[in-house]
Amino acid sequence: MKNTVSLLSAKDMRRSILAGFINAGSVVCGILSFFYIVSMLDLLFQRQPFSAIISQCAMVAILLMTKSILYGFGMAITHKVAYSALADIRSRLIVHMECLSLSDIEKRKTGEFAHIVDHEVEQVELFLAHALPELLVAVIIPVAIIIFMYNVFWQFALIYFLQISLLIIYMMWYMKNYSPKFDEYAKCTGRMGADLMEYIAGIRVIKVFNTGKGKTLQVLERMRDYISWAKQVIRIIIFPKSMHNLIIALGVFFTAVVGTQQLIRGTIDLKTCIMGLIFAGFLGESLSNLLLYTFNVMKFNASRKAIISVLSIPAATREIALTSGTPGDIEFSSVSFAYTDVPIVDNVSFDIRYNTTTALVGMSGSGKTTIGKMITGFLFPDTGTVTINGISTRVLSEQAIAQMVSYVQQEAFLFNMSIYENILLGNPAASEQEVFEAAKKAQIHTFIQSLPEGYNTLAGESGACLSGGEKQRIALARMILKDAPIIVLDEATASIDPQNEQLIKQAIEAVSAGKTRIVITHRLDTVREADAIIVVDSGRILDQGSHRELMTRCEHYRQMVNARHAAEQWTIMEARS
Repeated sequence: MKNTVSLLSAKDMRRSILAGFINAGSVVCGILSFFYIVSMLDLLFQRQPFSAIISQCAMVAILLMTKSILYGFGMAITHKVAYSALADIRSRLIVHMECLSLSDIEKRKTGEFAHIVDHEVEQVELFLAHALPELLVAVIIPVAIIIFMYNVFWQFALIYFLQISLLIIYMMWYMKNYSPKFDEYAKCTGRMGADLMEYIAGIRVIKVFNTGKGKTLQVLERMRDYISWAKQVIRIIIFPKSMHNLIIALGVFFTAVVGTQQLIRGTIDLKTCIMGLIFAGFLGESLSNLLLYTFNVMKFNASRKAIISVLSIPAATREIALTSGTPGDIEFSSVSFAYTDVPIVDNVSFDIRYNTTTALVGMSGSGKTTIGKMITGFLFPDTGTVTINGISTRVLSEQAIAQMVSYVQQEAFLFNMSIYENILLGNPAASEQEVFEAAKKAQIHTFIQSLPEGYNTLAGESGACLSGGEKQRIALARMILKDAPIIVLDEATASIDPQNEQLIKQAIEAVSAGKTRIVITHRLDTVREADAIIVVDSGRILDQGSHRELMTRCEHYRQMVNARHAAEQWTIMEARS
């Protein structure tokens, strides 16, 4: 299906067309001024009096002034259009991304979206403000020169026309064959930008876990890939530039040969011959600019494709809402899911009933988190169905799922705003007292009160001003304030110290009554009292039941429990030694 997404609004499009006409007027004034300059020189050669030349001087002055004024107006309009388009495209991207399903967002890196919103949109602004006006001028000048010279000496116009035709054929061949390389170069730039953003954002983790060498090598590999493509693009530019200059030189050469020959024969006068040579040089400069801005067109086209790749993702149109007050029953029926053809979940079926605690356990990479993300609507199954209260998550609106499900993951994310505002995200309509009560239940109220600014303390970028346990308890306060009937805890205490872990457990137990709780963990000692434990391995469910039942009949679960127990004993023995 043909893509109908447009980058420019109708208003900006009209302004762009107006700027094009103004720039055209500026170009025509510039060309006419050369005609009067040549006429003035011809009169001087004829030793005409100053009174015969002054009118020519006046026309040159008027035309040059008009050219400058029109050029100024044209550039003002194009810059206004460019900055308007920049703001409009970024707004459209952000608004559209808000309408996308979480499943669509999960398919791309965060850095990729950021690169498109920042770098690619900036390329559109540069093209509209600088390249497009000059490109229009570079197109208008040859046409105007040919029309003008056709009325003066048609042989010169024919040489110009043949020169331009040859150049256009060459450029069309060039763009057809080399545009894909510019697209790949743009993609390579995007991948490098996304990896750099991820590297910078995770620099603390990289340093703490001493994984800098591996990540740095990965980023450097992306840079080498970028440099390789940049070199190819430079080679792509150099060769056509040489061919382009050859065509322009041939045009000037034939103009000089034909002009000299006709001047000797007396067919044309000196003024026409000089005018033809001046316009041949002027035409050559314009055609050089045309080639230069052709590269800008290819860069713009690559950026346009990147932007449209986001804007063309269908917005989520799920509008079915859940009836308020309904319980939180969840059902997986023959669910399978794969990341880029790599199966992660394979034919999984199970039920989770309202007001129960269900644990998903398994080794790292077994598919536990993917199952949790399908409950929250972050991902949709490739086959099978996931339902909440009997309604598929594919048709439930995001608002409905958000109202029903709270999700707390291992790495809590806080925005760079006050702690109070971060908690209030759980329920923007909540009162100040309700925020305080949620913080008390999350065992974080006393700590917040001890801060110099209290609840007005800034959390820092991604909660950088707080410890992991403090961030997790603030995230729990946000979840408590939301008061959703389904709670998904994805390794919520995996990287927390024992003191914070105990506080978080108390907070979770305080708000779990009357709710459906799904606990995703590899710490089996924390889920022994769960109503049901689902054992996941390589994307499949091996068994499900209570801890006692699984210890009796599930060898894989028993091995996991024994391995966990052995690890704890080893830690204690090591500490004693």
